[in-house]
Amino acid sequence: MQAEYKTDIARLAEDIAKHDKDNLRWLIGLWIAAIVVLGFVIRLNA
Repeated sequence: MQAEYKTDIARLAEDIAKHDKDNLRWLIGLWIAAIVVLGFVIRLNA
């Protein structure tokens, strides 16, 4: 029974780590897109 809990907890930790990694990638992509758009807008106004 205890071994079952340990594997469930390990599986849950892996899922959480995967979601964190996906969220971080999405956030970095969003920041890069925002910087590119801002650069484009500033360049158009100059």
